[in-house]
Amino acid sequence: MSRWMFLGLAGLTLLTGCSTTSMKGTPFYTGEYAEREGPAADRVNVWPLLYYRDPALSVLWPLMEFSPDHLAVRPFYSVYGREDDTPVRNVLWPVARFDPGKQKNRIFPVYWGDEYFNVWPLYWHKGDPFSGTGRNALFPLWIWNNKTTGSTLHVLWPFYANYNERTCRGWRLWPLYGAKDSPGGYDRFWAWPLIHFYENSAGGGQMVLPLWYRQRKGQSAVFYSLPWWSVLKADGSGWSASFPFYYNSRSEDGSVVITPLYAQKRQVDGALAWKCFIPFVYFDQTKDAHFMTPLGGAWRMGDEHRWLALPLLSGGRSDADSSRAVCAAGLVTWEKEQDTVRKSRVFPVYWWEKDSSFYTALYGRDRKTEYFLTPLVGRRIGDQSGSWVFPLYDSDRSKRYRSFGANVAAKRLSRESKTFTYLLLGRNSESWNYDVKQQWNSDLLASYRKQRRFWPLYSQRRNERYAVAEEASRLAFELKESRYLLLASSREDRSYDAAKPGGQEELIRHETRGGVFPLWKHTLKEDFKLGSSEETSSYLGFLFDARHEKQTGEEESAYVRRRVLWRLYHHENLNGDASTDVFPAITVDSYKNGYYKCSVFWRLFRYEKDPENGTKKLDLLFIPLRR
Repeated sequence: MSRWMFLGLAGLTLLTGCSTTSMKGTPFYTGEYAEREGPAADRVNVWPLLYYRDPALSVLWPLMEFSPDHLAVRPFYSVYGREDDTPVRNVLWPVARFDPGKQKNRIFPVYWGDEYFNVWPLYWHKGDPFSGTGRNALFPLWIWNNKTTGSTLHVLWPFYANYNERTCRGWRLWPLYGAKDSPGGYDRFWAWPLIHFYENSAGGGQMVLPLWYRQRKGQSAVFYSLPWWSVLKADGSGWSASFPFYYNSRSEDGSVVITPLYAQKRQVDGALAWKCFIPFVYFDQTKDAHFMTPLGGAWRMGDEHRWLALPLLSGGRSDADSSRAVCAAGLVTWEKEQDTVRKSRVFPVYWWEKDSSFYTALYGRDRKTEYFLTPLVGRRIGDQSGSWVFPLYDSDRSKRYRSFGANVAAKRLSRESKTFTYLLLGRNSESWNYDVKQQWNSDLLASYRKQRRFWPLYSQRRNERYAVAEEASRLAFELKESRYLLLASSREDRSYDAAKPGGQEELIRHETRGGVFPLWKHTLKEDFKLGSSEETSSYLGFLFDARHEKQTGEEESAYVRRRVLWRLYHHENLNGDASTDVFPAITVDSYKNGYYKCSVFWRLFRYEKDPENGTKKLDLLFIPLRR
């Protein structure tokens, strides 16, 4: 009786919600169908004014929600975790929140909890800073921190501060003067940021702007001033300069000096490596001979000779075994090995590489292709076959072998493929991968791929994959196939169980997806091992959708759901027991055992027949006429 009284009061206040314990507050949530709790015949459907199905109630959806876990009258009040000892409450969320479990509460802008109290963003209090440890601040008037190691006080931050800690003592009156002393050093500033001196265990520094800046860290040091700059690194390298008149660098390779007219490098032992009279001539003592000018030069390193002619964009090298030259920025090149020319090129007249390729405007050939009269028309040769007429079509057929392991005859992977493209938009390709195993004396297909497309109108893909082992020709087989034509698409996935050579694979999983955007969408998932299937379809989005679930075996069941505009029409059938909701507030239930109920606006009109109890009930205008 109390339940019906509560529902009656809720109906009088015109409250609403969803039909799930979770009460997500959105019509697009599908969790209400994951756990179909409570007899469907006992529901009260006056949606969106009121909807009840044990144990959840919603009123004036989504403003009011009630369930064993939570209660909400949005946005005024909500409580979550009602079955816990420390439920969480919200009032005018997000203004007020009370969480006794975590001891965190707020009534914005006031936050309080376990040993803290804050009024955001000015006042902050934590712990017991006056007699123990903690913090108290009314920014920017004062900031007081008291720790086990000492205390700090800021007044009118950042102007005045006092430090009285175990590792730091001092004070500041910013920006005039500041001082800090620690066991490992000190820190001082005057007229910040113009003058600053500090020392610590890692190093130190001095700054008197704009006259100089100095910093030291370990064995490294930096010094900058108007006439002189220098950097010293821990390994002894570094540099010094007086720009633009002088530059000197030092490293493990030696030292370099550069001035506007002269530059040189010396080795670590002091021997001269090279020198340069800028910009006229350059000598390099580390090589047998080295001479360089702005127009080019030549040098020799042992048996190797090099030359460079910058105005001609040309250069080359030669030794006892080979030579190479590049002229006119690469338009003319040649290479020789053992007095035999291996490569030569005069662009765009010809390109030639011995035993490999030869290209001209009228004829070309390499190890894979050959063309006559024009590169736009040709054929494929060698291990490949096919031809092309650009941009009309291009075909390619190839076959390759790859070996694995020491026993080449025992296992190798072969690949065959053929590709045909046309008008740059169309493509037709197929590829096969085989496992070649000696003990089977046959080639076993490991994978297969096929693709057809004409962009952007049509596309088709098919992938097959086989798992191969020593004791079986195919352990498993997977097939994935997809198609699309303009806005229509389809996809099919199949998985087969193990099969011995000559055996028949067993289909264990099957999934299809298809649709015509945005008119229609369909999905089917079948698991033959688990004996389950799931099928969904929709038309024009949420205009109409359907769902079918089936489970075979010990827990055999069948579930069907059909909806129009989510709740305009809503029909469910579980194992032959049907429940239908029609907006506004019409419900019809028809069970296999003969049970029947029809209601309009809950008990504005209700007729119920229960053959198991031999009862009939009739209500009109909320008045019970028959019991």
